[in-house]
Amino acid sequence: MIKNYLLLFTLISYITSFSQTIVSTDVENKKVIIEEFTGIACQYCPIGHAIVQNLIDDNPGNVFAIKIHEGGYAEGLTPDFTTQWGTSIVSQSNNQGSYPSGTINRQYFSEASSNGGTSIALGWNNINNNPFVTAAEQVLLEPAYVNVGVEANLNIETRELTVHVEAYYTGNSPEATNLLNVAVLQNNTIGPQSGEGGGDEYNHTHRLVDLITGQWGETIDETSTGSFVDRNFSYIIPSSFNDIEAILEDIEVVAYITETTQDIINGNGIYPSLQLLPFDIGVSSINSPNNDSSSSNELVTITVSNFGETTVSGFDISYQLNSETIVTETFNNSLISGQSEEFTFNTTLDLSNLDNCQLSVFTSLAEDENNSNDGVTQAYSFLSYCTPSAGACNLDGIKQFILNTINIDNGGIGCNTEPENGPLGYADRKNLITDLSRYSGQNSYIIQAMQLWGTGSDAYPPNSEGFAVWIDFDDSGSFDANELLIESTFEGYGALEDFILNIPADAPLGVHILRAKAIDLTTGDNLTNPCDDFSYGEVHDYSVNILATLGTNNINLKDNLKIFPNPSNGVFTIKTTLTNSSYKVHNLIGQTIKTGLINNGVNSIDIRNSIDGIYFITIESKNGEKIGYKLIKN
Repeated sequence: MIKNYLLLFTLISYITSFSQTIVSTDVENKKVIIEEFTGIACQYCPIGHAIVQNLIDDNPGNVFAIKIHEGGYAEGLTPDFTTQWGTSIVSQSNNQGSYPSGTINRQYFSEASSNGGTSIALGWNNINNNPFVTAAEQVLLEPAYVNVGVEANLNIETRELTVHVEAYYTGNSPEATNLLNVAVLQNNTIGPQSGEGGGDEYNHTHRLVDLITGQWGETIDETSTGSFVDRNFSYIIPSSFNDIEAILEDIEVVAYITETTQDIINGNGIYPSLQLLPFDIGVSSINSPNNDSSSSNELVTITVSNFGETTVSGFDISYQLNSETIVTETFNNSLISGQSEEFTFNTTLDLSNLDNCQLSVFTSLAEDENNSNDGVTQAYSFLSYCTPSAGACNLDGIKQFILNTINIDNGGIGCNTEPENGPLGYADRKNLITDLSRYSGQNSYIIQAMQLWGTGSDAYPPNSEGFAVWIDFDDSGSFDANELLIESTFEGYGALEDFILNIPADAPLGVHILRAKAIDLTTGDNLTNPCDDFSYGEVHDYSVNILATLGTNNINLKDNLKIFPNPSNGVFTIKTTLTNSSYKVHNLIGQTIKTGLINNGVNSIDIRNSIDGIYFITIESKNGEKIGYKLIKN
């Protein structure tokens, strides 16, 4: 199922009598604020996008777009780009189901607007000599009685967006009150788009994700000549909007003032300045070895990046193969803020005589304030597995797959074939890995998957798309009948569906290959044969690391806990607001090596007497909530 996220934000707004700092007091012309009505299944929407982007490019700093995904070409589809605000905005324009279309400052243009409203069609005209463009150019020449200035900062660590808006009235508004609106947009979201120029890798820009000020904005009470408005807003960017990752670098802010809910008098936009942490380094990628490398003398080459604002040097970088001894070396060059550099370990890696394994690489810097990006783990498989192929897979097959930390594809149309020159419909993704527990009570997982073949509300015919999952527990290079863990069907199409994956309590520990298969069953093809070719569908391979036990993540506990440094020499500091909470530290094979209590404030856990390696800590609050963390001792 598709999860709906509740967007929690703190809103602080006030008017002050301070002197203006970012807004002009001179009479200026209007800036154009475009509200574009669009959708991912809209055939002509790429034309509308091009028209709007040309206006932005031709008038830098004077034209801003807010793309609103709404209507039948957007609702109920994956990815879900809709918002709670879109329907009302489109409705007030009197749009009658015409997509793409949009408004120019919510103004009415007799020669361009449709159905007596403010909506103007976008998709049936050439980019040049277009009524939409003509209307925009007209607005750019109109004087505005209010100027708008906006600045914004975005804290990388807290995800807090702070927006400062100033407005100065160079003339009188015909309305006693106006409305101030602040929109949050996201750029560079890669996803499907119908129509010429579209495809599965289409770049969606200026996409409305939220309105900080609500549906129609905040009231401005003073609207006469000389009135000055100074307001500040604070908003926490969630990790995702409708299951779509919210990438901080792609956030944009547009502020505008309306007379009523119509007539945008003026506005402005800004890309927030990113507030970096003083110290934040990490591994961006493992560049070698790869799955074609299995010698006894493999070089380990990575890319290390400085995500913070302070130049750093002389820090440790380590790697660990499975649960073997950690190899640590020193990065002696200087990395300035934003810089990335390749690093090759002097100590080589022995991958000979291995079937499957995982390699973890991570940085160690005592001052690092963000441990979430310190390391990268990559899986390797040197076994030879069968690679079945499809006759076609445009709609059939696995169009999105989610298991624990693996979340790949976006529900777009087209075949997932990796590598591109491989068998059609076979995706080799064994480099993607997630941890799974075999411990009773923790060993049941939900796989979410999506297929697109259907009509009406059900798959066509109902339950005609099969779904099967195996794990090669014995690392034989084949998927045996007793390794078949899921045999099921999809109930519908175009939405994520849940399938229960139970890991056997006696499953061998370590890295194994998981195969997922989704095919059309109406052709008579065999769902439960992992190697047979098939008419329609896809097969994907992933890696899973079976552990003896895992912690249970709880978002409420996570907000009240911080563990640092991690990695460490074995002494870990836990800063928390919890009281009388117990903890248990165990190794990769599930053996408990330390237990104790933590309380409100700063706590210390010392495992220096244990060998270097990866450990897991489970913290349980006094009301039974649990959360788990990975600890790295080196």
